[in-house]
Amino acid sequence: MSKIENLKGKILKHNTFSIFIILTFITIFSFLITYIIIYEKYQSEIDMIKNNYIENQKNMMKHQVNNIINLIETLRTAKTQNVKDELKTVNITSAKILELSAKNKYFPILSQLDNQHECMSFTLSDLNANLIYTKTSDYNKTKRMNLIKKLLKENKNSDYFIHKTPKGTKITYQHIFNNFLLTTFTYQAIIDKFVKNRIIQVIYNIRFGPKNNGYISVAEILNYKGGKNFAKVVALPVKPSMVGKLLSDDKKDAKGKLYRKEYLKIANTTGEGFVSYWFYKYSDKIIRPKISYVKLYKPWNWLIFTSVFIDDIDNVLSKKEAMFKQEIKKLVIFYIALYLVIFLITIFIVRRENGIIKSIIDEFERKLQEKSILLEHLNKNLMNEVIRKTDELTKNMFTDNLTNLPNREKLINDFKDKYIAIINIDDFKEINDFFGVNEGDKLIKEFGEFLNSIDKTYKLSADEYAIIDDKPAKLKHKATEIINKLKNKKFKIGNDEIKINITVGIGETLAQADTALKYAKKRKKQIIVYNKNLPILKEFEENLKWKKIINEAIENNNVIPYIQAIIDNKTKKIKKYECLMRIKHEGKIFTPYYFLEIAKKTHQYETLQKIIIEKCFKKFSKLPYNFSINLSLRDLKNEQFIKYLIKKIEKYNVAEKLTIELLEDEEMISDKKINEIIHQLSKMGVKIAIDDFGSGYSNFVYLIKNLPINTIKIDGTLVKDIINDEKLKKLLKKIVEIAKEFNFETIAEFVENEELYIELLHLDVDASQGYHFSKPFDIEELK
Repeated sequence: MSKIENLKGKILKHNTFSIFIILTFITIFSFLITYIIIYEKYQSEIDMIKNNYIENQKNMMKHQVNNIINLIETLRTAKTQNVKDELKTVNITSAKILELSAKNKYFPILSQLDNQHECMSFTLSDLNANLIYTKTSDYNKTKRMNLIKKLLKENKNSDYFIHKTPKGTKITYQHIFNNFLLTTFTYQAIIDKFVKNRIIQVIYNIRFGPKNNGYISVAEILNYKGGKNFAKVVALPVKPSMVGKLLSDDKKDAKGKLYRKEYLKIANTTGEGFVSYWFYKYSDKIIRPKISYVKLYKPWNWLIFTSVFIDDIDNVLSKKEAMFKQEIKKLVIFYIALYLVIFLITIFIVRRENGIIKSIIDEFERKLQEKSILLEHLNKNLMNEVIRKTDELTKNMFTDNLTNLPNREKLINDFKDKYIAIINIDDFKEINDFFGVNEGDKLIKEFGEFLNSIDKTYKLSADEYAIIDDKPAKLKHKATEIINKLKNKKFKIGNDEIKINITVGIGETLAQADTALKYAKKRKKQIIVYNKNLPILKEFEENLKWKKIINEAIENNNVIPYIQAIIDNKTKKIKKYECLMRIKHEGKIFTPYYFLEIAKKTHQYETLQKIIIEKCFKKFSKLPYNFSINLSLRDLKNEQFIKYLIKKIEKYNVAEKLTIELLEDEEMISDKKINEIIHQLSKMGVKIAIDDFGSGYSNFVYLIKNLPINTIKIDGTLVKDIINDEKLKKLLKKIVEIAKEFNFETIAEFVENEELYIELLHLDVDASQGYHFSKPFDIEELK
C-alpha cells in the first residue's frame, strides 16, 4: 500500500512537472510572437512619423513662402490700382482747378501741385502738343501728338496708358479739357518700392513652427550665373545686420556641400524647390540636418526662402521609444501574471479534492470583499463629488473665468485695512477693435499672468486689475516696478508683438483708487495716489452740479430754443432762422458751452435734443419761415433718435422748411449708414447744410459727388479775418466760386460789422449770420 502511495505520488509529481514544462514553453513562445508583432508595428510607426514630420515641415515652409508671394501679388495689384485711381482723381480735380483759373496761372498752379504730390508728376500741353508745363526731361512732341490723335480718333477725352521708358514702366492718365491735354503719371518702380517695404515689415514680424522659431529670408539675385557677389541680402530677421551684404555661391555647409549653388540652380530651372544640408545649431552647438524651401519671385529677382532643422523629430522618437519600452514592460508583467495564474490553476487541478470546498469558501469571501470594496468606493466617490462641487462653487464665486485670477468679490473679501492700486491697460479698446475680441482676451489673460508673477493680482472689470498692500508708498513702488518691467516686455497678439503701457490709480478705497486712475488718465500720468485736493474732484462736483441743473431744466420745462436770423446779403431780408439750444437756470440763460459735453457723458443729451426738436418743429409749423437745426454724428448714429426725428418731421409737416446742419467730419464721409440716412432725409424734402465748413478736413470732391448738399456754412474762423488777411480772402473766394459751380448756397458765419458784410457781398456770398444783424433770441418772441 505504501509503494502504491509512493508511485501515486511520483506519477502525480511527474504529471505536475510535465504540465508546468508545457505551460512554460507555451507562455514563452506566445510572449516572443507578441513581442515581434509589437516591435514591427513600432518600427513601422517610427518610419511613418519621420516621413510625416519631414513632409509636414516641407508643406509648412512652402505654405509660408507662398503666402508671402501671394501677399506681394495682392499688395502690388492693389497698390497699382490705388495709384491709378489717384492719378485719375488728382488729374480730374486739377483740371477743374485749371478750368477755374486764368491760363497764365497754369504753370504756377501745376508747379505747386507737383510739389504737393511726391509720387506723381504733371505734364500739360495744348492739343497741338505744344508744351506748357512739365518737370520731366523726356518730353517728346511727336509721341505726344500721336497720343492726342489716338484719343480724338477713339472719341475719348481721357484714358490710362502704360509706357516702357529708360526709367522703367510709366503709368499715365491722360485727360483732355478746354483744348488742353493734362497728364498725371508715376513709375511702377515707385509702387514696387512701397510694396517691398511693406513686405519686408511683414517678414520681420512672421514666426512659425512648433517652437515659433521659423522665419523667412529674402535675397536679391544680382547675377544668375553665380559668383562671389551673385546675390544681396534683403531681409534676414534673425540677423538684421546682414541686410545689404553681398553673398557668394561658394559657401559650404558643415559637411562641405555648396548649398547656395543649389539655390541658384533652382532659380535658373524650376523656380522653386527644396535643399537639404547640414548646419550648426546654436541652441545645442551641434551640427544638425536642415531643409530649406526656396522660391524665385522673378519680377523683383527675389529669392525667398525659409528653413528648419529636422532634428526636432528626435524628441518625438524618444517619446515613442519610451512608450515602446513601457509596452514591453507591461507585456512581461502580463505574461508573468499569466504564468502565475496558470501555475495556480494547475495546483488547483492537482488538489481538486480540497479545492472544491476551498473554492466555495473563496468565492463567498471574494463576493463579500467585492461588495465591501464597491460600498467603500461609492462612499469615497460621493465624498469627492461633494468636495469637488464645493471647491467649484467657491472658485466660481471668487475667480475670474477668463484669467483664473481672484476677482472683485475676492478683492472685497481680502480688502481690509489695506490700500489698493487699480492698474489699467492704456488704449486697450483700440487694441481690441484692431486685433479682435479673441486676441484681446488672450492679451488680458497673458497680462494678468505677468502681473501675478510680480505680486498677487486681482482681476476687475474689462481691462483693469488690482493689487493691495498696507501702505500706498509700497503700492507706488510696486507700480513703478511693473512699469519698468513693461519697458522691456512684449506681448504676442495675433502674428504681432506689442508693448503695453499702463495707468495706475492708488487709494484707500476702490472709489478713491478709481478716481485717482481717472485723473491719471486725464493728465496722462502713469501713477497717481489719491488725495482730497485732486482737481478732478472739483470737476466731479461741477459735473454733478450741471447734471442736476440739466435734470431740473428738463423737469421744469427750462430747455429753451433760441433762434438767430440768417440774412440774404443782396436784399438784407431774413432767409431763415437757425435754432440754438439754451438752458434757463435761476434767471440766467446758459449756452451749450456750459452743459453740452456733460449732458453727453450723463446720457441727457438725447432728451435735450428731442425737446428742442419738438418745440422748434411745433413753432415753425405755424409760421411762414424756414429754419435749421444742428445734428451731430452722435445723433445720426442713434437709430432710435433718427426714427424720432423722421416721426416729428412727418407729424408737423416741416420737411420743406427744414435745413439740417451737419458738422464737417471725415466719419460722415466714410460711414455708409450715415450716408443712407442723409439721403433719406433729402428725399423727404429736407435740405442739407455742411456747418463750419473749412474747420475740418473733409474730402470736398467726395462731398460734392456723394452727399445731397444744398448749403455750405463757411466757418467763422475763415470769415472774420478776411479784411486783414489776403490769403483767407482768396481761399474764401475760391470756396464761393466752387459752391456756385455746383449750385450750393453759401452762408458766412460770425458777421459782426458792416465792413465785413460789404466784403462778403463783393465776394458773392449768398447770406450772412452774426451779431451785426441779429443776436440769438427766445423763439417765443418770434411772431
